[in-house]
Amino acid sequence: MDPEKLYYRGTQRRELGGVRGAQSWTDAIAVALIWSAVPGDPWASSRERREAHFIDTSTVHAAHLALHHPLVIRETYMDVADVMRALHYGKPEGITGEEVRKVFNYLHNRIYGKAPGGEFSYVVVDEDGEPLDEHDEPFSLTGTASYILDLRDEAAQYGWDDKVVGIDIKVAERLSADAYVFFDSKTVQTVARRLGFDGFVYPDLFQGCESAARDLFGLECDEVEGIDDARDVKYETVFTHRTYRPLTEESVVQVWDAPSLTLLTDVVGGGG
Repeated sequence: MDPEKLYYRGTQRRELGGVRGAQSWTDAIAVALIWSAVPGDPWASSRERREAHFIDTSTVHAAHLALHHPLVIRETYMDVADVMRALHYGKPEGITGEEVRKVFNYLHNRIYGKAPGGEFSYVVVDEDGEPLDEHDEPFSLTGTASYILDLRDEAAQYGWDDKVVGIDIKVAERLSADAYVFFDSKTVQTVARRLGFDGFVYPDLFQGCESAARDLFGLECDEVEGIDDARDVKYETVFTHRTYRPLTEESVVQVWDAPSLTLLTDVVGGGG
């Protein structure tokens, strides 16, 4: 990556905060500005709150990112087998069967609100490649159940001591999800660091872009620099932006920060 290039992170607070959890950065000021704004609430009683808007502390931070060995993904979604391959499953220091199991657990817990991060889209297919209806998730009287846990147990290969020693990669191919949700996983971040990766780079979904771009810039989302479109995990067309997520504090060299309102001309005044 170009060591002189600037990357931007928009927040609703003045402080940048730590890199723990792999902060998201962008190479487009417009994307960072949208991040720094308060999203519109369509149910709000006032027009001001119904539209995306900046607040006094909306800030864009700029930095150089010293990413020398990032894990680069080209699609907006991955299946679990893609994650295994990217993290060198079956090789020394690569992701282990037990760690893959933890990734399955994280996805399951997140859909039930037991892990941070919010909702995400995913698809589970049967042995013939036919998608299973997520509204017909398995039912359990003893706890939460899901196709994700069913697939986890189907994929796991156990040793004599009942510990997971391997994962059937063909079974792991049957669960696909938004790429960003895997990079949110602490297990994936830990393994990536162990393998020497210093960050993640991938096309991220940009939910809410249409209304935010219109409210903040008076532009359509596809008119904003740094925003593209792609297919998501359900093969629907979505807006995306390229995200850079450093895994170490040393990779972020902050240069400046500025109130969001002072940067609007970079987008709507011909500078962006």
